[in-house]
Amino acid sequence: MTRRSFLGLVGCGGCAAALLAFGLLRKRERKGFDFGDNTLVAYFADGTEWTSRERGVKPLVDAIDGMRERFAGAMCYDRVVGRAAAFLYVKLGVSYVFAPVMAKGAVAILKRHGIEPSFDLEVPGIRNRANDGPCPMEHAVREIADTDVDAAVAAIRAQMERLRQSTMTGQNLV
Repeated sequence: MTRRSFLGLVGCGGCAAALLAFGLLRKRERKGFDFGDNTLVAYFADGTEWTSRERGVKPLVDAIDGMRERFAGAMCYDRVVGRAAAFLYVKLGVSYVFAPVMAKGAVAILKRHGIEPSFDLEVPGIRNRANDGPCPMEHAVREIADTDVDAAVAAIRAQMERLRQSTMTGQNLV
């Protein structure tokens, strides 16, 4: 198990549940939450920690497919959250999402579904990695209503498959 530091304490992450009960973790995440090499950190209701180093929305889609029930009520810390990621967090049933950068549309989706958003910087939208257009996942959900979570998840999966195919054929869809 990876040892992590919270509020100056070092531990396995199991103490996070106790800290959450007192609201201590939420008050301090903006003042130096340490992702380390991770792109996503989740704290489950039982106090255990789950991390991912994968980029984009892939770890969230994988979580929906393999461990959705574990995420119910979880607190998640992500590096960047746009509308696509927000829809996936709704599908997972988390209770709280923090990201240093969060899109305005993501904030609206999370709030609409009873998930507490927290961020350092709210931006109009999320850009692609080349910074020459919108993120392809954001583009995939651009026309989907904030309430249509299943349609958004289907659109994200379809876009992931298109991107996978384009990578295999050498096309650039981004």
